[in-house]
Amino acid sequence: MDIYSFFNSRDVADYLRGEKHEFTAAEAAYIVYLSDTATLDEKLVAWQEIVDTMPDCPVCHSALDPYFKRDYKSEHQFLREYIFTMKLMLRKFMDGEGCVYMPHEFRFTPETAIRYGRDEHSLWIQEMPDPFSSFDKCVDSLRHDLEGAPEFDRYCIAKRAIDGGDSGYVTLDERFRVLDVTWANHDPSDYDDVDMHLCCAFLELPIPFKRGDIVIDRTARDPRPFVFDYLKFWDSATLAEHGHVLSAERAEKIDRYVANWRAEGSKDDSYMPAMGWSLTPGSLLTAEDPAFLAYDPFGACHNYLDLEYYREPLEGKLRLLEVASRWARGEIDLDFAINNAALVAAEVRAEKLRSEMETEYIGVI
Repeated sequence: MDIYSFFNSRDVADYLRGEKHEFTAAEAAYIVYLSDTATLDEKLVAWQEIVDTMPDCPVCHSALDPYFKRDYKSEHQFLREYIFTMKLMLRKFMDGEGCVYMPHEFRFTPETAIRYGRDEHSLWIQEMPDPFSSFDKCVDSLRHDLEGAPEFDRYCIAKRAIDGGDSGYVTLDERFRVLDVTWANHDPSDYDDVDMHLCCAFLELPIPFKRGDIVIDRTARDPRPFVFDYLKFWDSATLAEHGHVLSAERAEKIDRYVANWRAEGSKDDSYMPAMGWSLTPGSLLTAEDPAFLAYDPFGACHNYLDLEYYREPLEGKLRLLEVASRWARGEIDLDFAINNAALVAAEVRAEKLRSEMETEYIGVI
């Protein structure tokens, strides 16, 4: 199995390939789970191949494990049950007795979003169409309506019980192949335990990014470039390797925190986000609004393994990222960074005001 084909980030995959990283069964299972483009069938085949060909190992435990009904010791045991459960959930979703199916959300392709003048961060659109009596009829209707006009690359189909009860969602790709299935508003079951073991797992892998790199998670619902700073589980030595300059007191405090965290075994996906500076959502709505950066204490992206370098031109308000990047790398001092950011913000406001004035008065002139 080519595990690198399941990575959402080519940059992370290429780096780990160059490092000749040897994946455990648990690491490989999580990477397959994380894939944004692999179909559910492809994931099921990959998980079975992991069981058949890779040595067994402990599961990637998370801090939530004590709350689960089952305590998995073997990754093979867990994957066998997970494969069975996912197949069961998909069959349950396709069983349309007493239920209706409705298109719930669509995701525009980036090209279509630009053509329609949508904000580049608002790719998803909700739908409120008529219900269908079966999943196949719902998909056939989408195929017919969208034939020859591939405006979307994701389709979310909702299942609703007519008299209340189970509800769920299936996500399809641009070829209407099933990517995943989820459930909500159902009675507690072992499905919750099995799924949470994987989606809440913590994985620690090396990455190529350094402090000051401009990166983006394109799998995010609201993809935004940001200036990379650090990962929450890095110790002082790793932080130094990635460009951080720490005092002895600060380094000691960080190492003590990381050591306690590891000793307590409190690892879960809450430590997977990457920290950094990004443009505040909603800024520049009017000409008077300032353009400014914000540091999200909860993380600028959900999972660091999905990051890739942002290679597009930094234009308009995105130029602020370049200022922050140069400061984080130590290329400019704080005073220069602040003044440069103020200049960029003023230029962006002036350009926006000019555009608004032309739109308002060009017909009159």
